[in-house]
Amino acid sequence: MIGKLLLISDCKASPLFDVLKTTAFHWRHKVMEAMKRYALQAPLKEEIQIDETYIILNMKGMKSLPRKAKKRKKSSEKRGVNNEDVCVLTAIDSNDQLLLEVIDQGNPKTENIIDTLDGRIQMNQTIITDSKSAYIEVAKKFKATLHQIPSGFHRNGQYHLGSAQSSENAAQ
Repeated sequence: MIGKLLLISDCKASPLFDVLKTTAFHWRHKVMEAMKRYALQAPLKEEIQIDETYIILNMKGMKSLPRKAKKRKKSSEKRGVNNEDVCVLTAIDSNDQLLLEVIDQGNPKTENIIDTLDGRIQMNQTIITDSKSAYIEVAKKFKATLHQIPSGFHRNGQYHLGSAQSSENAAQ
């Protein structure tokens, strides 16, 4: 229930608890902070779906830009994944434990993925990913069974990345 309450506005949550909007706002942030601490302590286990999403680097407020300024909702001048994109690693396990972490600019290096997941994944688990070759090394490091979804497909037998991709969409 708490997870669903975090998705509604403070205005809608305040009458549910019979408190002011400002109190609902402060409670929401206290709960989110507590959830963040809990999420960092609990390692991902069992079936872990790992994927990455890319968000255009926001340089709003910088005095000097290393590139030409953009207007709202404009995509990158460069094609494909490049250094104007920020890579956010998304991992979710079968118990709905979620990990969202900015790991790199552009295409992530294997070392950065391993460093991000180190201490957050238990050994000998099942990892489900896309066909990125970096995940082969990640699976070896964590002694995990690796199931990769081929490029252009949404599933490989019983394995899919639906939960990880829905988490990415919610984060964006």
